[in-house]
Amino acid sequence: MRKRGIILALLIMLLGVWVWISNRPDPEESRTNESAAVQIDKVLQEGQPAWLFFRTSTCTACVELKESFDRLQPEYQGRVVFIDINLDDEDNQQLGRKYRIGYVPQSFIINSAGKTTYQMVGNIPEDELRHELDQVAAPKP
Repeated sequence: MRKRGIILALLIMLLGVWVWISNRPDPEESRTNESAAVQIDKVLQEGQPAWLFFRTSTCTACVELKESFDRLQPEYQGRVVFIDINLDDEDNQQLGRKYRIGYVPQSFIINSAGKTTYQMVGNIPEDELRHELDQVAAPKP
């Protein structure tokens, strides 16, 4: 009986650790001090292509697409600006309204002229994302 209690306590502890890890802030968000709105304004002013990725932390499709976002980002470093916009963050909710985000995940790929060349609601296969990003990416140095 005592073994069961210890095992149950360990399982509860592990569950608590998993919940804590799942709810901590994204490291990508803490890397920059600039809000998503400022980042968007900057890429539009500087004529840089960008992927705007609107999401929440609890949406399963968002979590899946975030994995692709994280995998592709180093590949396009310096050629496409990746902007992760977590709508759970109160600072980004106004931005969500500005872009009329009703469902997540939602992606906008913007070319260097500031024109949206691709928009999609839902998960996107990586090969399709690569194709769309290649269309707007600055040439490799």
